[in-house]
Amino acid sequence: MDKNTDFKLQFPYDLNEFKIVYRVFTILLNSNLIKTIEYLEQNISIDFDGTGYYLPSIFESKDEQSYFDDGVMFYVTEGDNIYEKKISFSMFYNCLRIATRIFLNSNNITDFNLEKKISSIKAAIEPSTRQND
Repeated sequence: MDKNTDFKLQFPYDLNEFKIVYRVFTILLNSNLIKTIEYLEQNISIDFDGTGYYLPSIFESKDEQSYFDDGVMFYVTEGDNIYEKKISFSMFYNCLRIATRIFLNSNNITDFNLEKKISSIKAAIEPSTRQND
């Protein structure tokens, strides 16, 4: 079974409602997901030619348009249109766990501590746990 099909079968949310999230994660699965996790540990948002996600850390002030601090915003650009879907941190970590397990299995990687990485990511991206800069 290919990675995208495996992810689709394991995706625990409504595909119609969360199609943007699903689309971004399939892109992540087909790239270097380990590198993406390293970026997350550094609180860096990801963009793949107009498709990706951004973290609350992109905002410098609560006064900025579209400000949020309680989740991850996924987006897809199609022509002049940008479609967005914000999800909770817990949903993000759940999808990340599923995608990472599939990626690790398909690449025969056994020496990767996923839960340790998730803890490190939480400390980096959640405003309540992030150190003030």
